[in-house]
Amino acid sequence: MMSKKNLLALFGLVATSLMFSAENQKIRVKSSSVKGKVLTHKAALAEKPLELMCFLSETSCTMLESGEYLMVRLTKEGIYQDCPNVDIYSKGGDASKHKPLGEYCLLES
Repeated sequence: MMSKKNLLALFGLVATSLMFSAENQKIRVKSSSVKGKVLTHKAALAEKPLELMCFLSETSCTMLESGEYLMVRLTKEGIYQDCPNVDIYSKGGDASKHKPLGEYCLLES
């Protein structure tokens, strides 16, 4: 039988693992467009369509080429107030070691 201390440690590891996997997701950017001062990337998360939007006036708003990336959902407040904020990293990027390619507003269908 497990002690309470070991059980809590195991629960903590499982919870941390689930949280990390939910926060860091692989996406595929399919196309990009600019309308006025807004950049929009059409993308997919496990074949579910989504859009990444940013204002060109923000320094973190960058045009992404079509391809695979790592998306990290930000838990703290970001630039955009009316939607979930995400950072995008190169496919092989490590969010703890690399600077994000950009910060975007996540619009899910």
